[in-house]
Amino acid sequence: MVIQIDQFEYGFFFKGDRIHIFPHRKSRNGIFQKHTVSEWTEITKDKKVTKIFIPVTKEEKLEMLAFYNANLKIPEYDYSFFGQRCASSAYNVLKATGKINGGNYLFNAFYPAQLRKILLQQCKKDNYRVSVKDGSKKRIWEGD
Repeated sequence: MVIQIDQFEYGFFFKGDRIHIFPHRKSRNGIFQKHTVSEWTEITKDKKVTKIFIPVTKEEKLEMLAFYNANLKIPEYDYSFFGQRCASSAYNVLKATGKINGGNYLFNAFYPAQLRKILLQQCKKDNYRVSVKDGSKKRIWEGD
């Protein structure tokens, strides 16, 4: 799960051999990445992709960019099963900027489909634009 800001996609990803069950402070295995939209389109070319267009103010965008730019250099947390992963990281950014309400990520963004469901519910309420790109026909996708 990534967040697009202008012409870049920002996300938190796993790097390494094994995902930590619980976060490790000293041997972190997560990495924040920044891809151009065209790079991300190539990475996800055979994947089903749902895009949710959430309007942000200039201040909210600057807050998100400050977070990502700092974390591109040195991630502030580890990638772990009972810690931060792609969905929970995106959830925390959206929550910190007031774009989404809710409690702990465990109940709202433990996995991507959980966060996607919450965001799609908010889309209906706030009339956000949504687009869905079909993925490969060789795979059964969630909800199919």
